[in-house]
Amino acid sequence: MNSLNVDNDQMIKKAARIGGISYVLLILLGLFAEMFVRSSLITTEMAVTANNIVSNELLFRLGFFSDLFMVLLDITVGIAFYVILRNLNKTLALTGLILRLTQSVLLAINLQRMHTALLYFKNSMVENVVEPGLLQLLGGNQLEMFKYGYFLALLFFGLYLIVIALQLRQTDYFNKVVVLFIAMAGGLYVADSIVNFMLPQFKMITGSNVSMIIWIVSEFSIAIGLIRLSFRKRPFYTN
Repeated sequence: MNSLNVDNDQMIKKAARIGGISYVLLILLGLFAEMFVRSSLITTEMAVTANNIVSNELLFRLGFFSDLFMVLLDITVGIAFYVILRNLNKTLALTGLILRLTQSVLLAINLQRMHTALLYFKNSMVENVVEPGLLQLLGGNQLEMFKYGYFLALLFFGLYLIVIALQLRQTDYFNKVVVLFIAMAGGLYVADSIVNFMLPQFKMITGSNVSMIIWIVSEFSIAIGLIRLSFRKRPFYTN
């Protein structure tokens, strides 16, 4: 193995290590923002939601910054996968990077709606404010727009996973079963986004427990796979 291949090996291992650690942090922050912040504060009653968010403003802001940091980690993971896969198929690797960066941009822009909702809810709690119900309704609309903005971003993420799976199946970097789960998760993300926009009456199908299991397995498998890849002893290139 020549010196160029040795350098490529070291670069791939470093990218895998950074990408794997970033992915673990991304998952943890995502769970915190969704399970411990939004799920605990946001309800179907806007008056209750407004009171929850204003009363727990620090927690709500922590969820906001968790999402923001996730965007930065998303970019890091996208670059890491590009470094890992670019020598296999540069066109597909670049396509994947563009899809992930598009997702990151959409998520970053979408986060503004969370902050706008907070402002509406805080104003609705001001004493003698005119029509607090209207402000709460406007805040609720921002949260609803945030949800659909998330679905839009996940459409690009799903396409990204499919592109990544197409490349990984040609390698021995990840277990073939893991690659299959990644591809299935990508397809489900795409389907979930399309269904929520076009056929919301069927959203319970794509949001089923089976779908959730596939998503969770694929996310953790990617993180673990990247970390394992960083400790690979066999060379990536033998020419």
